Amino acid sequence: MFGYRPCVICGAGANVVDLTAGVCPECKAELAKELASLQRQFDAAMLEGDRGAAAGAVDAIEVFQDRWGLRLTAAPTVAQMRKAAGDPIASL
Repeated sequence: MFGYRPCVICGAGANVVDLTAGVCPECKAELAKELASLQRQFDAAMLEGDRGAAAGAVDAIEVFQDRWGLRLTAAPTVAQMRKAAGDPIASL
């Protein structure tokens, strides 16, 4: 199958044009839902003033983004979230 590669998650063959970071569109949609859930956890922690939980959510988001090479385009960057949460790593 020239021009097709297996999805790194489900193994389904997909046109290379449709792959994002080796992930097929169906799996990418599921990953986006998971990442959005992590983003909501960060937002909720910030609204509650729980900076520790917010920092934990940012850590989870960073690991997720590093693992899958995906991020929500409308969401703030990890550095912006760290700064908002008052994380000392943000100033490095």
